[in-house]
Amino acid sequence: MIESSLTILSEPRMQRLKETNCVAVMPGIESWTGYSNKAGARRKSGLEKVNQVAEHFQLLHKHVPYLQANLIFGLDSDSGDEPIELTKMFMDRTPFVWP
Repeated sequence: MIESSLTILSEPRMQRLKETNCVAVMPGIESWTGYSNKAGARRKSGLEKVNQVAEHFQLLHKHVPYLQANLIFGLDSDSGDEPIELTKMFMDRTPFVWP
């Protein structure tokens, strides 16, 4: 098992995880509005970040059977219902992350 940021989980590294029988990866998404570099989304936020991160998790799931997403809520940049709605969208696109 590993805990990692999505940034360093390139496809060649995902393949290496598969070859070494890694069974679980717990990448940090952190927030839909902040910490985008850690999630490999650079300057993206909101729905754009959800889409990119969901695609990354879908690719990762082809190599590793168990995934867990680490999220942070309550940052100064979070407001209203948007963080919850974006998380629901992410969950719909990545049901394999939520046991």
